[in-house]
Amino acid sequence: MAAVVLAVVVGLGSVGGGPAAATAESASDVAPAAAATTGRAACEPTPFTAAFDAELRRRWPNQRFTASVHDRRTGCWYEYRPDRRITTASVLKAEILAGLLLRAQREGRGLTAWEHARVGPMISRSADPEASALWLSLGGVAGMRRVDADFGLTQTTPASPWGLTSTSARDRTRLMEQLLYGGGPLTASYRAIARGYLLDVVASQRWGITAGVPPGTRVPMKNGFFSSRCCRWRLNSSGAVETTGGGYVVTILSDQWPNEASGIAGVNFVSRVIAARLAGPYPPFATQGAFVDRAWADVLGRTPTYSELMAAVGTTAWDRRRAGSVLAPLYSRSEHTTVGPPVIRLYLAALGRPPDGSSYALREWQLRAVRTDLRSIARFVAESAELGLTGLDDEAFVDEAARRVLGRSATDHERTAWAERIALGWAHRGDVLLSYTESNVSRWFLHHRVTTAAVYLTMLERAPEASALAYWSGALGSGSTLAGLTNSVFLSAEYRDRVR
Repeated sequence: MAAVVLAVVVGLGSVGGGPAAATAESASDVAPAAAATTGRAACEPTPFTAAFDAELRRRWPNQRFTASVHDRRTGCWYEYRPDRRITTASVLKAEILAGLLLRAQREGRGLTAWEHARVGPMISRSADPEASALWLSLGGVAGMRRVDADFGLTQTTPASPWGLTSTSARDRTRLMEQLLYGGGPLTASYRAIARGYLLDVVASQRWGITAGVPPGTRVPMKNGFFSSRCCRWRLNSSGAVETTGGGYVVTILSDQWPNEASGIAGVNFVSRVIAARLAGPYPPFATQGAFVDRAWADVLGRTPTYSELMAAVGTTAWDRRRAGSVLAPLYSRSEHTTVGPPVIRLYLAALGRPPDGSSYALREWQLRAVRTDLRSIARFVAESAELGLTGLDDEAFVDEAARRVLGRSATDHERTAWAERIALGWAHRGDVLLSYTESNVSRWFLHHRVTTAAVYLTMLERAPEASALAYWSGALGSGSTLAGLTNSVFLSAEYRDRVR
C-alpha cells in the first residue's frame, strides 16, 4: 500500500500565492503544527493524525479521501492525503460561479438576468442543466482553464463533462477562500454576491462540512454528489465554517462509494473530526478538542486517544453544561485512582488536610514518572514535623496513627507486629500510615472528601478551602453527582482564568 501522507502546513501568506509548507511524509511524521511566527495564535493540533487515518481506513477501506483546511484564526493549513486528485462532481459549480462573477466584474456589471436565473438553481439545489449552460457560456474546458489560472488553481484539470474535472482538496479550499474572503481577483462586492448564493443551499444538501459544527454556525458551501463510471459515487463538500474568531475554510473530497448515503456518512465523519479540533469556541477554550486535551492532561496526565476525543466531543455537543459529564468519569479511571486519591487520602487522614497544589502536582508527577512510590511519600509524611510524631517510640506511633486515621487505638497485635517489623528493618513508619489510609474503612470514610479535593487539585491546581471541602463532600454524600461538582468548577471564573 502506498505511504499515507498527512500534512500540517503553516502558511500565513495570501491564498493564491502558495504558503510556506512543512509537510509530513508519512503517518509517523504527523505532529501538531508549529506555532506561526507572525504573532498570530499558534496552530491547533492537527485533526489528521495517524489514528484518524487508521480509523478512516478501518471504516471505509475501499474508498478514497482527501481534505484540506485553512484555519482563518491562526493562518494554519491542515491536509490529508494532499497529493490525491478526485473528480469534482458538483463542487465545480462554485468555480463556475467564480468565473461568472469575475467576468461580470471585468465588464463592470452585475450578473445578467439570464445568468442570475441559472446561478440560483445551480447553487441552491445543484441543478445540472443550468450549470451546463453557464459552463458553456464561460467557454467550456478552455474557459475553465482560464478561470483556474485567474484563481491560481494549479492542481485542477478541467474536463468535459465538467463534473469529471480532476482537482485537489487544496485547490477547492483556495477557491472558496478567494470567493468568500479575498486574496484573489474578486472585489468585496462580488464576493458578497457569491456569499449570498452559497448560503442559500437547500437543507437537504447541507450535509458534509456542516457536521459537528456549533448550532447556528453560518456555513456558505457547495457539495458534489454524483455517480460515474470512473469512480462510482463521488461525495464532496467544500465551503467555510464561520465561527466566533474566524472559523475555517475546508474541503473534503471522496469517491468509490457504492451509494450516496454511505458517502455522506463518510464525509460527515471527516467533518466532525475537523470540527472537534478547529470549530469553536467552547468557552473558556478555543475548541472542544482543546477542552478534552486539557481535561485528560489534568486528570490522567496524558493526551486523549482518537476514540476518546471523538466520544468526548460527542458528549458535550457544544453544550457547556455537559462538560461535567466528560470530566466526571475520568476520576474513576485507574490511571487516576492509583495515583491521585492515595496521596490525597494520606494527607487528609494523617495531616487533616489535603495537599496543597504544588505538593500534589509534584507527587502526581513523581508517581506517574515512577520517580517515587507511595511508600516513600508516606515515609516523608510519617517523618514530617507537621505530623509531629517523631518523638514517639514505634508502638506509640502505631497507636497514634490508628487513632488519627481510623478513630480508634491500635490493637495489641498491631502495635507489637508493626514495632517488630520496623525494628527488623522490614518496614518503616510510612508503611504503618499507608496500611491505615488505604484500608477499606479509611477509603469509605474519606471517599467524598478525597473526590472533592481531587477535582480542585486537578482542575484548579489548588486544594479546596475547608468550607468548600465540607460543602461538596456533604453534597456528594447526599446524592449530588460528581458531574455536578466538575461542571460547577468548569463554569467558574477561576477555572476560566486558569486555562486561558
